[in-house]
Amino acid sequence: MSLKVSIIVPIYNISKYLEKCIESVISQTYKNIEILLVNDGSTDNCLEICKKYKKLDKRIKIINKKNGGLSDARNAGLKCASGEYIFFLDGDDFISKDTIEYLVSLLEERNADVCVCNYFLHYPDTRENFIKEKFVEDVVIEYSLESALIDMLDVNKSFGWCAWNKLYKKNILTNFEYPYGKLYEDIGTTYKAICNSKKIVFSSKALYYYVQNPKSITKTFKYNEREKHRIEMGNKMCDDLLKITKNDFLIGRIEKVRCNQYVAVLNVMIRAGEDDAFFIKDVKRIIKEKFIQIKKHLNSKEIKQYYILTKSYYFYKLIFKIINKV
Repeated sequence: MSLKVSIIVPIYNISKYLEKCIESVISQTYKNIEILLVNDGSTDNCLEICKKYKKLDKRIKIINKKNGGLSDARNAGLKCASGEYIFFLDGDDFISKDTIEYLVSLLEERNADVCVCNYFLHYPDTRENFIKEKFVEDVVIEYSLESALIDMLDVNKSFGWCAWNKLYKKNILTNFEYPYGKLYEDIGTTYKAICNSKKIVFSSKALYYYVQNPKSITKTFKYNEREKHRIEMGNKMCDDLLKITKNDFLIGRIEKVRCNQYVAVLNVMIRAGEDDAFFIKDVKRIIKEKFIQIKKHLNSKEIKQYYILTKSYYFYKLIFKIINKV
């Protein structure tokens, strides 16, 4: 008998996208699933949409809770999940109808703990899809822990540190929670699941559709303490990973990610029209400290970017605003 998959869908004020998301789940070719719709205190009609679909599919369970953020919603779903496998699907995204069947078969065939798939960037206004990572043909890659971490930390790869696009054995998610009230919680969590795994498998087949919602958390530019959660989560991940490896290449990749989180928040600060002198000083300090370690991991554009930033923040800001039309 096939093992049950718990599909956890965190939901908060995304009624425009929710029906497509739910329909992509109930139409899965793999039937032994439970669908946990976690309504995280939505103030639009998300709850009504959930109730409508619950009447149509008995596999749906609604978890209705006060707003606590994405981490809290995922944790609530995990506590109620009865499946042997876990799949996270953000409520404004959707999946191909054979996603769960394919990932389960690959995970069981390869005796893996985590199975990762490629994904599309989906633009709802134009209905265009752009694949994250192009391959000449479908491939399946079996990773060692270090090789998995190297690809996880590479922004050009589709492996990613996002919670979604991955099927997990539930037992590797049982000894940690997503950090309550934090943004960029995936950065501080997914690596723990990877490190708990004996085998990780990746498929180049794109099955997940990551909807480019202009109102999502990652598409807004507000410079505040919550935005700095990105640095907090990044530093936690980097510090933990440095404790388990002596691989020079991986160490360089880890430190590049650390620097990138600082620069990403700096760029948000610029877009938000603010200048935080203390933070600017902190960014310049971390880049100067880590530059020798990360240099071979930077392309020529990044080297120039980091060099300009350490020499003159205001020149960096000017160039950034011109390039990004801020």
